[in-house]
Amino acid sequence: MTENQGNNNPAATDPAGAAPPPPPPPPPAGYEAPPASGYQAPPAPPPMSAYARELQNFDPKSVNRLDWGIIACGLVALIFSFFSYYTVSVSLGSGFGSVSAHESAWHGFFGWFGALLAFVAAALLAANLIAKITFSFPVRTAVLGGFAIALLCAILALFLVPVDTGGFDGIDKGHGFGYWISSLAILVGAVLAFLRFTATGGRLPTKR
Repeated sequence: MTENQGNNNPAATDPAGAAPPPPPPPPPAGYEAPPASGYQAPPAPPPMSAYARELQNFDPKSVNRLDWGIIACGLVALIFSFFSYYTVSVSLGSGFGSVSAHESAWHGFFGWFGALLAFVAAALLAANLIAKITFSFPVRTAVLGGFAIALLCAILALFLVPVDTGGFDGIDKGHGFGYWISSLAILVGAVLAFLRFTATGGRLPTKR
């Protein structure tokens, strides 16, 4: 009887007489096995845009105080355009007093257009200074021009009250507190815009 030495056949050494199963295939590329506890980490947030990073790292002290004033003036001009802007007072005769009514700036063209234009100019400056958005035109010139036209509209709204009196006497047309506050904000914004325009190197066109 001879001994079978050096026999490496698994079937000969396995008690069950069967070969071991083949190893599992390797995982696909990029596959990450879940943790043993079954907890799955939340997905990573999407990458922030350049504007979002600018807002996150924004320092309010980096903006000139006069520029903050310009932005505030545009916002105030828009807000108070919704209050008592145009007023009408009707006299009821001796002993009966009078009846008054008011409308917002959005009742007439020059009122709402001037307030909206001042707000757009302020928003344009805020986008450039805070979000670092660049435009294809000079921002300082656009801001100054916007407030200048808005001031012209406010002056025209002082003389052109869009109220039809129907030809009746005793009807007094005027302006409410919304007009005066909105117009004052536009005036201050125009002055500040001019100061910042010249301080940043801007020059008005001159005749030759």
